Amino acid sequence: MEKGMAKDIMRTIFLLIGCQFFLGLDAQVPPFHFIEYRHEDGLSSHEFFNGRVFTQDSIGYIWIGTANGLNRFDGTHFVQYLTNPTDTNSISGKGIRSLYTDHQGYIWVGTYRNGLNVIDPQTGRIRQFISNSQDEIPSGHITQIFEDKWQRLWIAHAGNGLYLYDRAKDIFQNIPLVKDENKLKANNNFHHDVTGYVFDPLDSTFIWLCTVGGLCKFNTESFDTKFYDGKPINFGGRNLHSDGNGNLWFGTWTKGLVKFEISTETFTRYLYQDAGLNPGGYVQALDITSLDNGDLFLATEHHGCMIFDPRTEEITELASAQYQKGAPKNPSGFFRDTRGNLWISSHGEGVFCLQPQRQLYDRIPLIGNIFRVLQHPESGEIYACANDRAAIYKIDKTTLEFVDIPVHVLTSKSVNGFTGISIDARGRVWFLEWKDLYLLDHSGAFATALDWPEWKAAIPEFGYYWSIAVDKEDHLWITAQARGLGELDLNSKSFNLHGFEADNPRSMHHNYSVGEAFVDSKDRVWTCSSQGFSYYSSESNDFENYTSPMLSSDGGAGFGRVCSMTEGRDGQIWIAENLNRLGKLNPEESPDQPIQINPATSHLADAEVHAMVTDAEGTLWIGSTIGLTRLDYPYNTAVHFGSSYGIGNIEDLNLSGDGNILVGQYGEVIIIDPDRLQPSDLAPIPVLTSFKVFDKPYSNVANPNFLDNVELSHRENFFSFEYTALDFYGKSESEFSYKLEGLEDNWVNAGSRRYVSYTNIGGGDYTFKVRVKNAMGQWTDEIASLTITVIPPISGRVWFWPTLVLCGMALIYLLYRFRIRQFRRAEELKTAFNKQLGEVEMKALRAQMNPHFLFNSLNAIKYYVLKKDRHMAADYLTDFARLIRLVLKNSSEKLIPLSGEMEALKLYVQIESMRFDKQFEYQFNIDQSIDQDSVQVPPLIFQPYVENAIWHGLMHKNDGRGVLKIDLVRNNGLLECRIEDNGIGRDMAAHVKSKSAEKQKSMGMKITRHRMDMNKMLNDIEFSVRIDDLYSDHANPRGTRVVITFQPRPAEAINH
Repeated sequence: MEKGMAKDIMRTIFLLIGCQFFLGLDAQVPPFHFIEYRHEDGLSSHEFFNGRVFTQDSIGYIWIGTANGLNRFDGTHFVQYLTNPTDTNSISGKGIRSLYTDHQGYIWVGTYRNGLNVIDPQTGRIRQFISNSQDEIPSGHITQIFEDKWQRLWIAHAGNGLYLYDRAKDIFQNIPLVKDENKLKANNNFHHDVTGYVFDPLDSTFIWLCTVGGLCKFNTESFDTKFYDGKPINFGGRNLHSDGNGNLWFGTWTKGLVKFEISTETFTRYLYQDAGLNPGGYVQALDITSLDNGDLFLATEHHGCMIFDPRTEEITELASAQYQKGAPKNPSGFFRDTRGNLWISSHGEGVFCLQPQRQLYDRIPLIGNIFRVLQHPESGEIYACANDRAAIYKIDKTTLEFVDIPVHVLTSKSVNGFTGISIDARGRVWFLEWKDLYLLDHSGAFATALDWPEWKAAIPEFGYYWSIAVDKEDHLWITAQARGLGELDLNSKSFNLHGFEADNPRSMHHNYSVGEAFVDSKDRVWTCSSQGFSYYSSESNDFENYTSPMLSSDGGAGFGRVCSMTEGRDGQIWIAENLNRLGKLNPEESPDQPIQINPATSHLADAEVHAMVTDAEGTLWIGSTIGLTRLDYPYNTAVHFGSSYGIGNIEDLNLSGDGNILVGQYGEVIIIDPDRLQPSDLAPIPVLTSFKVFDKPYSNVANPNFLDNVELSHRENFFSFEYTALDFYGKSESEFSYKLEGLEDNWVNAGSRRYVSYTNIGGGDYTFKVRVKNAMGQWTDEIASLTITVIPPISGRVWFWPTLVLCGMALIYLLYRFRIRQFRRAEELKTAFNKQLGEVEMKALRAQMNPHFLFNSLNAIKYYVLKKDRHMAADYLTDFARLIRLVLKNSSEKLIPLSGEMEALKLYVQIESMRFDKQFEYQFNIDQSIDQDSVQVPPLIFQPYVENAIWHGLMHKNDGRGVLKIDLVRNNGLLECRIEDNGIGRDMAAHVKSKSAEKQKSMGMKITRHRMDMNKMLNDIEFSVRIDDLYSDHANPRGTRVVITFQPRPAEAINH
């Protein structure tokens, strides 16, 4: 059994997560929402063999077998396993016929005509089972793989029956299902061609096998078989499914769908000869699964996905439903994962996924961007319109079937799209077009442009229309691009335009590009624009204006452009700011009141709100570019339903008469029952995909999730991680953060980057952790981790230092005696030797460059190349090559022009900025009066201080963006190089270093000080270094400044 008893657990999870999964109306098939993955998404092929070509491993990856290779899928990225005849560590054949994950986590792969393979999940190694003896399984067609209740592995081989694998002896034992050779030959070995299996619901010792020659009951203990040839059926079985009610279902080649009742051992066939489904009059079911309402979901040969009701014996072709779109046309197999998702392979298309949380509402596919949707309060019919085409739809609330409403124009002008729908007190339906107003005919058959004189006269100067609303007095309120707010009296047919009046402070202050209009419970008409918002009161016949920018309760920037408004349960007005915040105000108070910002909707910070509506319970529903948000009363808890629920860019929201939420978005209307739409706890799961030491897999382990604790020597101090997230609820990139406990105290935000590397890690215990954000933008509780112990060098052992002290004392004594004997001779050679030594030492010091910088730069180049980021790799490599050339060129020189030194320094800072993903910015400010070509300085004299500012100051900065400033100025005849950063300061850097595992003291400053002293002796250039700690007004560290002062040589080369 595929995960054995886990099948029942999986089905239970499936039902609990989506308790309404697939439940529709009594006389119709509910609409399904599929996610499709094609060859263009990374799938190795869109062709499949019939059968069990899916499995889920112990980590949670979905494995998919195609006609051209195997794929491992994490929800976003496919990893392909292709056949290579010259590589034994590859799949033996390209066509995958069956997959299975055993209880040890090994993945078994059956191919079409090329035998059996197994993948070790820990090492990633692939073993091909090549037939060399009778104890081996022959190459050929592997149709089924499963384990029995004793966890023994069984392999179904086309034409040879079953093979039992003995793991201890590594041999296969052939178990023929029919021992009579004559009977086998008479049926072309069809009895040995197994096409499906299920465990007996009463005794798992028995397994039911569907073969091309008949139905077989197989005893896994005694190997006894009993065949039910089903003479009326004539068999040709295609699969096998148990419905949980004591019935087995399978498809056949020519006799339709068949049910076998286990208790009575009787067959019932369903041919559908009168259904007109195909010339043969039968359904060829390639695979079958049960839905939670008892219906059967069929993958058929000629009719795509079908639904069969065993109670009424009605069958429905899914693709024929008017409201169904995106269904597989050529399905061949099903698989349910541990989270209840139903995976479907489809010939020539790809893989489809049917998810429980995407089936919690009805979807009506339409054409165009559905900009407005509204239900008629009397008839219950739902009206929708598109703003990118002349499209008006009427949807039946019961059947969900829709019709197009023709549009009649009075002139020859074209209809470009509709932007509003409203229903007046007499039940008439009005449609607002970009440049006109339309009224639905009383029969509901068509909509006609309004021909009232005052309205027609206002059209030329009113501009493009945007929104429409109706008040209690039966006045239509229309907003437009120009000239403010229009009022159309439906009783007198008169039209009045409200706009800005310079001499009237109570007139409408914003009359350009007026957006949404809505009428609140007190019949006030609210409008909004980029200049603010206002409401019109018919009682006072004037406007109350709220002009941008308005104060907000969070103390942030003033409330800017308003893009959507609605009334809350308490009578307050909710206001959505474009691309920023959501707040509310009390219309009974002063317009100068601060807008109360709601912190629960911070996930909308990067979204644009298009519509809001409040239901009878006081819940605020918010439609935005990232989906649907529910803000529960009293508005301190928000739940988001986005792409993982199949909800995308929402254009409009409204309430139906029965409390459902009507959603308009591109290409469809969604009808949501709020009681059914509940948040799912199926958050993405972070997993580690690679752990490498010096860029090689650790101990040949391909999957670090199988590692408990890793021990590394102190020399293995460069390692890297790669990670991903198991997220099958959309096609968007996940966002990650990580930290190495023992080195880093805080989480590092990695964005969508899926790798990190660490260098020069000292001895100690570390734990690497990575986490991922959920659909609400919150970090999940699931964490992938790996514990690492770096064994310190001998110098870190307890006994090392006492022994070293004793040996040192003895060595000092011996050296003292030796130095006494050599003193006179050394004095004679001292002067010449020191001179030569100084020159050699200077050359050695000039040639030094941080080996970790070189190694990390090369590793970064390699990563960009592996990730196929050719442009970044080329830019990085070009700058790196220029820097190396300058270092090599200058290393042979005692002194170089200041211009060459600054060029090398700029290249170094640029490379460091690129390697750290531009986490800091840098500035070079050089006094133009300095003749850089004339001033001579030792090469690479400033670089160590710049490196220190980047590594110890800026890299640990978490509050804001880092800044590095390098100034070169004159001061009283001397030159000053000032290196300033806004990092964490020396005290905090020392604190961070003390908490880290880095015990080795950096030699950069000591070497540079030594070089300065040598230059004074050899080149008569004296350097002085001053280090200033910088503090804010509140005495908080805000960085470090290093001032290097020196006398230029020659002095006369300086331009005074």
